[in-house]
Amino acid sequence: MPVVVTAPPAHVARRAVFWANGGAFLGFYLLLAAGPAVAAERGGAGAAGVVTAVLMGVTVLTQLAVPAALRRWPATGVLAVGLVLLGAPALAFAAEPGYPEIVAITAVRGVGFGLITVVGSLMVARLAADGTQGRAVGLYGLVSSGSGAFAPAIGLALIDRWPLPAAIVMAAPPLVATVMIPRLGGIRLGDSATSSWRGAGVDPVPVLVFLAAAAAFGGVYSYVPLLASDGTGRWLLTIFGVGFGVGRLLVGRLVDRGNAAGRILIVSVALTSAGMALLGASGHTWSMALGAAAGALGVGAICTTTLVMLIAGSGPDGKAHAATAWNVAYDAGSGAGGLLLGLLAAQVGVADGFVLLAVALIVVGMPPAVRAWRTGSR
Repeated sequence: MPVVVTAPPAHVARRAVFWANGGAFLGFYLLLAAGPAVAAERGGAGAAGVVTAVLMGVTVLTQLAVPAALRRWPATGVLAVGLVLLGAPALAFAAEPGYPEIVAITAVRGVGFGLITVVGSLMVARLAADGTQGRAVGLYGLVSSGSGAFAPAIGLALIDRWPLPAAIVMAAPPLVATVMIPRLGGIRLGDSATSSWRGAGVDPVPVLVFLAAAAAFGGVYSYVPLLASDGTGRWLLTIFGVGFGVGRLLVGRLVDRGNAAGRILIVSVALTSAGMALLGASGHTWSMALGAAAGALGVGAICTTTLVMLIAGSGPDGKAHAATAWNVAYDAGSGAGGLLLGLLAAQVGVADGFVLLAVALIVVGMPPAVRAWRTGSR
């Protein structure tokens, strides 16, 4: 008698996607600031930016290969491999690795993260009910970034004092998240990746805006611990993490209403730039906290808005490429932001580096945001 395999109900799959992504990003955030901080201790201040750049660079190269992978294998299999590659290498921190070993660990984790980010965001968009894509993407943003409110500070606190427990804590969330894979069934997303990059219809305007915003994200997580190293840095990262998740969630309903994307982008680029300037210009704790909150809300709003714009604007067979372009902008921008701020910090100091980053955000991010508004995404 033939065995009949049934797909799980849509609501079960949606929950499983959110839980799997939540575990993956918790593991990611636990090492996002801790990895660069340990690297800086063992390889100099510039090593922090290098580690962030390696993580994001390898992630980007992996993301570019995901559409081809989805044409060959079920999305659930690709997601499972990504979870293992993100989680398992963190166990090596138990051996207190040196700077070169940290770079190698980071590169392997970047492969896992690259697989997870594209597949996760695409699954969320595919499983969302009609008319709720903005809210679904916003909720995905909260789930994937919510741990950014507390995990970086926890990672920083654990990594120096208790290397073995820290390694276990950092490796566990992505590995445990693999239990969600059976609840997803055998979801295949190959039909969303059949076009070439040229025929995918990916709009470069939201990509450019998000690239600029992601640079602020990478700069914050790489250098805020060095900007305020007396313990204040951990609180600033917590504020940034909360604001980032809130910004991603709240803007979802606005995007679902339509014709608001351009205005959202203009306001959000300005807010992000102001936040970076406040982080670097004042030196007062309260204004730095305000800067972290403002910058986080701006980056979060840009995250959700640009992902919805890209997926909605691409053809049915180009959505994997749209999700890939968004994730590449996220991670390339984050890596570039960390590396750029490291170069600036070596010349003018970390504080002034944040001020110059704020100027760069306006120069790079505002023109495409204005173009999005003028061309109808109002």
